[in-house]
Amino acid sequence: SSRATDFRTLGRILCCPLASAVGLTAMHVSGIDSPKLHAALVFLFVLSPEPFLQLAGDWETGERSAGSFWFLAAEGLIEAPASGLLTLYTAILLSSATDRPMDPLLFMSCMWGFATITLTCVRFHFYGQTRPLGEMINVALLWKFPGVVSQVLAFTVFAFLTREAPHSKEGLQRQSQCKLAFALLCLEVGLNFAQLLAISPRMSKGVATFFACCMVVAGPPGFLSALASARVAHGLQHALILGVMAAYATTTATAAHWEVLTEQYFPYLVLLLVTAAWSFLASQVSCRGMAPETSVADRIKHGTAKLDTAILAGDALMVRLLLDVEGAEVFPGLIGGESVLTKDALLQLGRDASFCGMAAHGGRFYACPFDDSAVLVITPGAQ
Repeated sequence: SSRATDFRTLGRILCCPLASAVGLTAMHVSGIDSPKLHAALVFLFVLSPEPFLQLAGDWETGERSAGSFWFLAAEGLIEAPASGLLTLYTAILLSSATDRPMDPLLFMSCMWGFATITLTCVRFHFYGQTRPLGEMINVALLWKFPGVVSQVLAFTVFAFLTREAPHSKEGLQRQSQCKLAFALLCLEVGLNFAQLLAISPRMSKGVATFFACCMVVAGPPGFLSALASARVAHGLQHALILGVMAAYATTTATAAHWEVLTEQYFPYLVLLLVTAAWSFLASQVSCRGMAPETSVADRIKHGTAKLDTAILAGDALMVRLLLDVEGAEVFPGLIGGESVLTKDALLQLGRDASFCGMAAHGGRFYACPFDDSAVLVITPGAQ
């Protein structure tokens, strides 16, 4: 069943982190003091065999599967921003404790990281769509890049300003008050989650959580027209949270904090101020004209047209989004008839069409063919 498949996938993703957690707990309980073993278990925590299994499957067909893209989105929009935030936060703390100046290589690394995250944001925004290069560059520079930079730098600077500035390496160990930054990050994810469910109550909680985390830096994706109305509100949400963070940080920051930021990390501070204003203006002005307003009927029509491709591509998440968010409709009869998708088209997609079994969704049954270009849809009780 699909649920069993989801659990197997989840098990492959979490097997290494769970094994690492068990090993670290055993070391702590038994009192084993082995730095090499501790380092190996910590390294195991960040590993997952699932991307390698996806790569092995893609290697046979020569095409990237839908699952590979969603792993790329998770890595580029969740793991990469978190990694950049923690790296820069640690560097600022070390500079405060040791008076070490800003490393130019770190600045170059951060900028490269912002660029790669922005690229993932653009791919996420236009997923399943073919757009002109000029439009993609326009979205990247005018909206995605400032949003990525302002979000990562804002939480980094806020975490530093809301804890006591360390003056020695010993101070790094006994001072760890940055819980408020984590609380505000959870607040933003929660607001994104609530916004998604308000727009589409049928969206599953797991998918909504994934999208809510991605939207912290990427904003509402453009391939779902139902979320078009949320982009301006989401930009305003960013601005309000940044305002709250700035107001609170001014009450906790000391001269030692500002000395580190202005003398050693001044380029980051300027970049934060510029991109924060830039991101807000882009969300309120540019995003209004990025996609024309469409009626609900047109949105459902376009979503239904994309459904065939998503089903034949095996993109279960995209199918679920089209049905639950875009309101795509499936009518009794055949989907993807010979006039739309033929066996030759399937071969061009790199699929062998060797599907079988029965699936259920929304009160309908889908009979997957063994070797055909159409899917039989059965509506119980239909005349």
